[in-house]
Amino acid sequence: MNRPFVLLILLWVFTAATAAQAQKAKLTPGQEHYRAALKNLVAERQALVRQFQAATTFDEKLKIRRQIVALMIQFSDRFLKVAADHPKDPGAEEALAQAATLLEVDETAEAQGAKALALLVAEFPQSKRIGPALQWARSASTPELDKPLRQIMKVHADPEVQSRACLVLAENLRRRHELAFQKNPTEPGGLLQEAGKLLRFGQAAYRNTNSADEYVVALFALEHLTAGMRPPAIDGEDVVTGKPLRLSDFKGKVVLLCFWGNWSPPCRDLFPQQRALAKRLGGKPFTLLGVNSDKDREKTRTVIAKEQLAWPHFWNGGGRDGPIAKRYGVRVWPTIYVLDADGVIRVRNVTGPALDEAIDRLLKEQGG
Repeated sequence: MNRPFVLLILLWVFTAATAAQAQKAKLTPGQEHYRAALKNLVAERQALVRQFQAATTFDEKLKIRRQIVALMIQFSDRFLKVAADHPKDPGAEEALAQAATLLEVDETAEAQGAKALALLVAEFPQSKRIGPALQWARSASTPELDKPLRQIMKVHADPEVQSRACLVLAENLRRRHELAFQKNPTEPGGLLQEAGKLLRFGQAAYRNTNSADEYVVALFALEHLTAGMRPPAIDGEDVVTGKPLRLSDFKGKVVLLCFWGNWSPPCRDLFPQQRALAKRLGGKPFTLLGVNSDKDREKTRTVIAKEQLAWPHFWNGGGRDGPIAKRYGVRVWPTIYVLDADGVIRVRNVTGPALDEAIDRLLKEQGG
């Protein structure tokens, strides 16, 4: 499942901020080696981020994105070496926490990020860096996270960190289910059941933590917003015409449902692919549906006409916190669902060739 390019920029900001916090006090050998490597990473990644921000086409951005990911993997090897060469050193703790940021970056980097988190948990089981590191693991689907997350729940002294590990593990199981479901929807396995059991445990065990309310949201997503489930009904109005518009009106068709806003560069990056899909699959039992989050309806109508986004778009009420996006728990724009002809979610948050392949596969299933 693809992740927005902007995450890479946010990760660079995180790294730069970390480097800026280096103290002038005498450093340990591990800290010296780690921060020297970090300084080099910041400089090299900053140059690539500037190129990314200046890029004007999807292909250019994709190329630079791959370069950034490759750079981060390269430097994570150096961070892991620091940890191996200086065990129990504060610099090793810092280096492992930094390498764990790979969990958020890209599917190809997840295993390395999970390795770093596992070492962080094993060598520094009560580290205050574990909690922040878990934030990077929320989008990861690698099974290598299972063991360290369960270890955190078992041994960490802070219930807040334990609860966060529980939520992350449940989401990890959900994403692993979706990957398996894409390959064979007739054999879903037991990952969803395990995730549900884990969330119900966490809901009771961590009811006094700051993250207690997140269990209700996570359970709803598990039961209604996951591949293999039927999504919530959408009953709204078309941005352009103002006429009633319902998701159920398109049952019998493969549906690409995209939560988007013209304010979002990653959303705008998808326009060419969406136009190409609409043109290529014209006459097929397929439709695109948008859920728009812009504030000015008239400007949005102008954008739809100018960009030739000639398919229905739900009006989300003039913002990202509108009723449709809220019901679907949308936090990242764009968010994408592909529904089959029966209205069941089959794929979530894919773009590029994988999106075309998923839609073509579903059309073939129904003989379209």
